[in-house]
Amino acid sequence: EALSNHASRAFENAIFMQEREKSVTQLQHESKMIALGAFGAGVGHNLTNRFNCVLTPLDLVLSTIKDEDLESAPGKFKPTFSLLYRAAKTAREEAMRGCEIAKAIRDYARKPTEAQPLSLEEVIKSAINLLSCKRNIERISIAKDYERPGQNIWASLSNIQDVAFNLIDNACDAVDNRETKGQDKNFKPQITIKARYSAKEARVEISDNGIGMSQEDIHKLQMPFFSTKAAQRKGTGLGVYMVRRLVELNSGVLEVESTYGQGSVFSFSLPLATPKQIEEYKRRQNK
Repeated sequence: EALSNHASRAFENAIFMQEREKSVTQLQHESKMIALGAFGAGVGHNLTNRFNCVLTPLDLVLSTIKDEDLESAPGKFKPTFSLLYRAAKTAREEAMRGCEIAKAIRDYARKPTEAQPLSLEEVIKSAINLLSCKRNIERISIAKDYERPGQNIWASLSNIQDVAFNLIDNACDAVDNRETKGQDKNFKPQITIKARYSAKEARVEISDNGIGMSQEDIHKLQMPFFSTKAAQRKGTGLGVYMVRRLVELNSGVLEVESTYGQGSVFSFSLPLATPKQIEEYKRRQNK
């Protein structure tokens, strides 16, 4: 009996220390996110101002020079004018893209918000723009399939941005990992984002043809801060455990399917915004 009591106390102490360690880690993470939020908001604002300074003269140049002006340019100047015109158009396109990324940084840096009507398409677009600051995602084919675009979900903007950013980031890691192994010379990295709607909820699927996971690793995803990434490539994201918590905080469910060597599918469901919720949200915004 004494041995049993000692074992019981030891087990309880182990659980206590594990929970304490989790709490400390979560507090450290929250502190870092608050600091990052304040920094990101300022950076996003300043970047937007700089890109607007670039856009103004470019818009002036492009509105002054027309295609017909290039055709009528003197022969020896025509190639130079044509080159400058194309360069100005390219620079404007990149500056506009820079503005979108700056907006994504500002949105991501916002403090956690209450639930509101959200467009899934816009949230995912913002997540991809922000992700392009971290990695070269243009080499990865990202297909989007949105059923009934424009339908609003009811969720926290900052929470769902975190969810979308981290799941797409993880998918990029998975396809990079498979490509690095080099076992399939014809491998082409592919990520597909689907959104489907029922009467009361939206379901988002983010699938990839990356390295995939074993059933044991899928089970371990229930554990806080577990990662399938190699130790030398420590992730900077929330981890699937925290993503699941964010989805659940917004009355949703996260599900995972994966086959090692073939790819993974992460899907989450979220409630749709009701007409009453949308009306109440608009009323609060107009106060």
